Amino acid sequence: MSGTKFYDLIVIGGGAMGLATAYHASKSQNVSNVLVLEQYAFYNELSSSGGSSRQFRLQYEEDYMAKLVLAAIPYWDELQAHTDITLRTKVGSLWFGAADVQSSEGQINAARNVLDRLNLPYQNLCAAEIENEFHFTNLPDSYGGFFQPDGGSLNTPAILRTLYQQAAASKRVTLSPQQKVIELIAGEHEIVVRTTSDTFTAKKLVIAAGPFTNEILKLLGIELNIIIWQMVSCYFKKKHAGVDFPSWFVFEEPKEYYDPGLYYGFEEMSWSNPGFIRVAPAFALHTFRDPADRTDRPDAMDVWRTAQWVQNHMPELEAEARFKSWCMAALPAHNAKKMFLDFAPNAIPSHRNIVIFSAGWAFKFVPLIGKICADLAIAGKTSVDISKFGIEEFYERPCDLD
Repeated sequence: MSGTKFYDLIVIGGGAMGLATAYHASKSQNVSNVLVLEQYAFYNELSSSGGSSRQFRLQYEEDYMAKLVLAAIPYWDELQAHTDITLRTKVGSLWFGAADVQSSEGQINAARNVLDRLNLPYQNLCAAEIENEFHFTNLPDSYGGFFQPDGGSLNTPAILRTLYQQAAASKRVTLSPQQKVIELIAGEHEIVVRTTSDTFTAKKLVIAAGPFTNEILKLLGIELNIIIWQMVSCYFKKKHAGVDFPSWFVFEEPKEYYDPGLYYGFEEMSWSNPGFIRVAPAFALHTFRDPADRTDRPDAMDVWRTAQWVQNHMPELEAEARFKSWCMAALPAHNAKKMFLDFAPNAIPSHRNIVIFSAGWAFKFVPLIGKICADLAIAGKTSVDISKFGIEEFYERPCDLD
């Protein structure tokens, strides 16, 4: 196609995963030029890389997921070497509540068993110890949990900036905003990508478009079975400057009315509303398949329930949510599936030239997943076991999801 621009690799999606892919691809001697296409501005708040922070934790109820976190740590350390700003805090991770309650994050007892099998440190805690050490109150006596010292928080804006800056500094990566993809043609030897303003071709393609992944995949005639949650975050003012928290997650029995009983929070973060603590529901009232169905504000009921939990259990915080925000989280509709990370399905021409990442609570893996995506695209293989994240059995034609 005359007049088009040719790249060794095109990445669709300029959020954390797309930037991490470009960052790692730029270091390969087998790649001379990479293009990242972002439909909005970089660092936008309109997709799944918005907000100020994410939790980092080792504990999972699956051994393979905990091992994946451990594998990510050297890549976090590598990225940290490029900036003086702390990307990953190490304040520890507290899980507490009803030990048998199941959530999208896992279960306390099952996660404790994995920590034991992998010989990872943690401290068991009863309800009274959790209240005394971590400033919670009114916890049922039956509650328990554990504190894992390697957990903490991830500085989302600084991570995005560092990945962007390193990719740009390589001189091998073109970062192109306001490029909405409207056509994909997967040929035997090249992939044509047409946006609203230009046309590009590439040897290889990585799709890392978060909740917009199916908008891209539909151009290839397929969809993944993904549900999008519109997640809410709230910030509550501290009553005393000297009080702080670890990162934490509480598991409670679901209430009779809509309240799954799952909440999480962070330490005070110097980069996001100093003097306030972020607390959020680990559920969403507003879920959908099409990102066009998102709203432009946090769900009021999710905010209210979070404020009620803070009022009942966090006496060191004022009960009013002073700052509120939202972002979209794409999750596999199949509960047992943690994420999608694989080549395109066999039904797509030259499917091994197309790599897809989407869905899951995956920010803690960002630099590792970027490395995996780059390796799959460039070398056609990865040294990391991604067999649990395959796509072949989970994709559908759009009409199958109606």
